[in-house]
Amino acid sequence: MEIKQAEFLTTVADSNILQNTKNEFAFVGRSNAGKSSLINALTRNSKLAKKGQTAGVTKNINYFSINKGQVTFVDLPGYGFHKAGRQEEEKWATTLENYLLNSKNLRCVFVLVDSRIEASNNDLNMLKFLNHYQIPFVVVATKCDKLKKSEYQKSRQKVAFSLALGESNVILASSTSKEGLKQILSLMDNFLK
Repeated sequence: MEIKQAEFLTTVADSNILQNTKNEFAFVGRSNAGKSSLINALTRNSKLAKKGQTAGVTKNINYFSINKGQVTFVDLPGYGFHKAGRQEEEKWATTLENYLLNSKNLRCVFVLVDSRIEASNNDLNMLKFLNHYQIPFVVVATKCDKLKKSEYQKSRQKVAFSLALGESNVILASSTSKEGLKQILSLMDNFLK
């Protein structure tokens, strides 16, 4: 898929998910996994999705119109690793679950994990949830620019093992070096066919 145009569409909270969008690709992961950075890198627009110095900036669901609405990117609230209270975390979890179960136009969920560390229990629970409800997903191991090229294979193995997946089911990516971006866009094309 070639992205020629991208713009912020809207932010929604709680159960107010959009139903009039097309071909949604959602991005989910820990609060510091780099969802906003990846969206910005894929769209080649560093100011499209808000990035924060502190984990947990994305508290609502942010929609982005891609190629004049032919595709929609959805930046979902991060889970774990932020300093919000338990009540706030439960609210975000409900928002996330509501979106994943009720979006009629969801094509695939990109689950982001940090390529430098093992996946967390939250990541495992997310994959179990997606598997249980038969929601298509792809695992993206971000921040691989922080690794040496010689460490790529070991990192992919570690992430795949911690998520009980085959290595071929993990894409190493970096919003800085642009590693893996073409592969992600190509996968999106496959989901659109």
